[in-house]
Amino acid sequence: MHVLDANRPLFPPEDSKALQGVITHFCARPLPPVTVVASGQPITVPEEVVEAVVQVVTAMADGLAVIVLPLHRTLTTQRAANLLGLRRRDVIDLLDAGEIPHHQDGRHRRVELADLLAYAASRSEQQYAAINEMVEIGYEGDQHILCSTPDVA
Repeated sequence: MHVLDANRPLFPPEDSKALQGVITHFCARPLPPVTVVASGQPITVPEEVVEAVVQVVTAMADGLAVIVLPLHRTLTTQRAANLLGLRRRDVIDLLDAGEIPHHQDGRHRRVELADLLAYAASRSEQQYAAINEMVEIGYEGDQHILCSTPDVA
């Protein structure tokens, strides 16, 4: 069994041309079957694995470093804060308020990655809904005119 090193990000290569080729090849839907040869034996790679590789390659082609974690990974509050882009204290407040499920490991709070991702998705949905509501309110009151570029004579 191989344990993922969650503390070691994978950085994109200096030359991302090869990555673009991989992305172009796998743009078709459904994904084409992939066969690799390992130890002289052809092995068909499951579509789910190919999709994960495409997501990693796409991020790297955009110049991003990636970390691959198993979904059932338990995170510290600091790691959770880093993934959400929040301060650790803010994450602790969310845990204490019951917004994100967690458990105690002695004195330390631990968060399941799946729960953290569910919270992040919910937060994104709420943010988009609020933005859409603001846009609707702006259109109802003709406030969108305030954002337009004035005519220059």
